[in-house]
Amino acid sequence: MKRHCPECESARVKPIAPHSGILQCQECGWEWSVGSTTDTELLIYFGKAMWGSRWQAEMARALGVHPDTVQDWRQGRMIPRPGVWTDLRRIGEQRRSTLAAILAAIDKLQERTKP
Repeated sequence: MKRHCPECESARVKPIAPHSGILQCQECGWEWSVGSTTDTELLIYFGKAMWGSRWQAEMARALGVHPDTVQDWRQGRMIPRPGVWTDLRRIGEQRRSTLAAILAAIDKLQERTKP
């Protein structure tokens, strides 16, 4: 089965080292684990998916914590407090609901503009 980058959807991916379980996109440089995901990896994946390249500052703002706290989580110096994952899930669900409404509006627009 061919793998695609979750960031840019390119099929140009390869392991960063043999048997590492970590793939890297040759187009955008995104790295991700194909096996079990650590808390740090999950935090990074979530942050990049939600907020892009400025994810640390945006995550800190959304959670009401100092940006250095998110940086400490990312670098593995600290682990997120227990409620962080609940808060991130809530934020993700809100985004999903917003995107679903926007996509539904786009669908309606396309239906109205069909020849």
